Amino acid sequence: MVRKLQPYYMAPNAIKSLAISMYEDQTGNEKRFFAMMIQEGKYRYFTKALLPHVHDTIILGYTESQLNWCRENEPQMWAHYVENELLYQQESNRYMRYFNDGPFTVADGVPPQSAPAIGVYTGWQIVNAYMNEHPEISLKQLMEETDYEKILKQSKYRPK
Repeated sequence: MVRKLQPYYMAPNAIKSLAISMYEDQTGNEKRFFAMMIQEGKYRYFTKALLPHVHDTIILGYTESQLNWCRENEPQMWAHYVENELLYQQESNRYMRYFNDGPFTVADGVPPQSAPAIGVYTGWQIVNAYMNEHPEISLKQLMEETDYEKILKQSKYRPK
């Protein structure tokens, strides 16, 4: 956490905070795991859209090795969510560990060499895939979209 108190985190953190304040808790009654992933992904997408030259490690608060771990293990992460029936899980106590900061993601079946908050990373990838499928959608339209199942399905997200 101390590493993230460096000056170069100031602008990305401010933009992410702006996104959260403007589009706070749009999940409403939607408490499923994939909705939280996508909401967090939208915040990172918003931040990257406003700060396109900021490295992804800064947007996510990862080290280079943590980001590389996510990229290399993305298919395994997705398989883990599916195999453990997490995507449609509504009990936050079963999935909040995938969003918590720390040295790694502390969740059953996730190796200690993992990056922290892997649910955030996956959510960002889903949103990136959705926006690649729908280049006609503006940032404002994305941020106002609250049909998370639509975003998930239309993203055609399938990591390889």
